[in-house]
Amino acid sequence: MPRIQIGQKRVAKTWQQLIQEQIHSGKALPVLSNALANRLVLGDHDHMIEAYADYLNYPMPERHDLSRMTQYVSVMEKQTKGTLEIKNDYLSFIKSSLLQRAETEHVSPDLLEDAEARFDAMDFSALADSLGYPHFGDSAEDPLLILADLPVPIYLSTSYHRFLETALKRAGKQPRSDVCRWHRGMRERPSVFAGDYQPAPQAPLVYHLYGLDDEPTSLVLTEDNHMEFLGTVSKNPELIPARMYHALSDSALILLGYHLQSWDFRTLFWSLLKPRELKQQGVSVLQLPPSAEEQKYYQEYLEGSEFKVFWGTIEEYTRQLYEDAG
Repeated sequence: MPRIQIGQKRVAKTWQQLIQEQIHSGKALPVLSNALANRLVLGDHDHMIEAYADYLNYPMPERHDLSRMTQYVSVMEKQTKGTLEIKNDYLSFIKSSLLQRAETEHVSPDLLEDAEARFDAMDFSALADSLGYPHFGDSAEDPLLILADLPVPIYLSTSYHRFLETALKRAGKQPRSDVCRWHRGMRERPSVFAGDYQPAPQAPLVYHLYGLDDEPTSLVLTEDNHMEFLGTVSKNPELIPARMYHALSDSALILLGYHLQSWDFRTLFWSLLKPRELKQQGVSVLQLPPSAEEQKYYQEYLEGSEFKVFWGTIEEYTRQLYEDAG
């Protein structure tokens, strides 16, 4: 906090000012959704999910819920005891979508040829990096670059991909990645905390809560995966590093790209956000809903957990962060 001028009257701070102070002191925790990460790389997350529904021959009218669609396939194809094939299939689909986009955007033929040759060997994040994605814009406008420039030691992501790490490297930082070992097939994966590593603004941690694309078993994808994740983490809280619990309690949380009715948000909310012992002021960035009733509902739902709502786009909010940083 800045020095107080003795004799000056105290002026109550807005929630925006409180969050900005937390950012400057390194006590802010940006939380990025999978939908946001996909939109910034694939152009339109919703359009991609619609295309995936067509690919699956998904018969239901609601075609925007990835967890529900993959759950349907797991049941109809008798894969409820193991969804690895569905996870691999989903990853292959989005890799194919990115390669198609790269072709239409006239990425170098040499890069395309190399990506085609190594398609099966590369995970989605590696494929994106080899093709030059994400395409970053101006540092004052690009949401990922603005977030990467924040002086914070930890980022929490429910994306399966390492786009934020790419942005952090572009910002001159040395990020480390870690992932929640909720799935028993992940328990032997080494943790970044096995040594003496301590997250810092120049060497930040990006913690992937719902898995990473380099290990498909780790993905929290279907509705059953979300339920299993909730049950496993509640019974085994040690699966989340103590440093993450600490950050969740003493930091201002900045939720970006979540829909409150999605599994993506609800699993995050009930596993980590709602149970926090201490609740610092946070913000959730939400698109303006179609009615005043919905707006009031969302605000009431989040205020119980010390979240304010910024009604607008991710770009508008991150631009405000950039301007406030001065």
